[in-house]
Formats: sequence, structure tokens, C-alpha cells
Amino acid sequence: MSTTSDDTIAGFIRAPINGDLAQPDCVEHCNRFKYWLQDKNVGIGSLNNIVEAIAEKTETWIPGIYSADAFPEEV
Repeated sequence: MSTTSDDTIAGFIRAPINGDLAQPDCVEHCNRFKYWLQDKNVGIGSLNNIVEAIAEKTETWIPGIYSADAFPEEV
């Protein structure tokens, strides 16, 4: 069970943007979110599922922001 709260994820979304301000592509954005979750000590087994769920949900709000085709299939 994860101890990351809704407030913690909201903090990530509200955090200031540092570094390159170019819009990251889908894969880079998902990877950044995954690394941020790792820094917050979210269980390693849950990371990909959390990132995918958030990405898919975001796709319903902002069509075109996420594409599952951008990620290679796992064998």
C-alpha cells in the first residue's frame, strides 16, 4: 500500500518548472513522473501502473497528451 497522498501528487502538479521549458514528449513526461514517485518512496512494483493510470486519465481531460503507442511493448 502506498503512503503517497493526493496532496503529494497535487504538489507535484503545482511545483514550479525548472530547467528546459520545452514541452516534453509523452515518454519523457511519464518518465519524469515515475522518477518523482521514486523520490517519494512509492513502491517500485506500483510505479508503472500508477504512471499509466494517471496518463490514461489525463488523456480523457486533454486528448492527444498520452499515447500508449509511444511506449515499446513489454515481452
